Amino acid sequence: MKFLINTLLIITAVTACTPQVTQGTGENKMKRLETLHKVNPKKNFIEVTVTGHGCTTVEHFEIQVVRENEKCQVSIYRNHLDFCRRMPMPITLELPWNAKEACGDAEIEIANPLKLVK
Repeated sequence: MKFLINTLLIITAVTACTPQVTQGTGENKMKRLETLHKVNPKKNFIEVTVTGHGCTTVEHFEIQVVRENEKCQVSIYRNHLDFCRRMPMPITLELPWNAKEACGDAEIEIANPLKLVK
């Protein structure tokens, strides 16, 4: 009985710490709000630094924009897992977007969590 209770507690603890993602089609598809190390919106692209394992590319990300009043909330989602085995490292990418078309003159607000790299 103790073994069963301990096993259930461990399973509950592990699943509670697992990040929630939306699964897409195909074995490598998913959608997760990406933690950024650095973000710099430009006129024709957004420069982001993310954690990669060697295979992360621009195609692995999707930009979503929500405009409300004078604010433009930008969210950057990872939609493809990086299965390479390199030690995790910061990778800087330029994600294409048109700032004027997406946000106009509204204030840009990034919704992603930020984790600074030392």
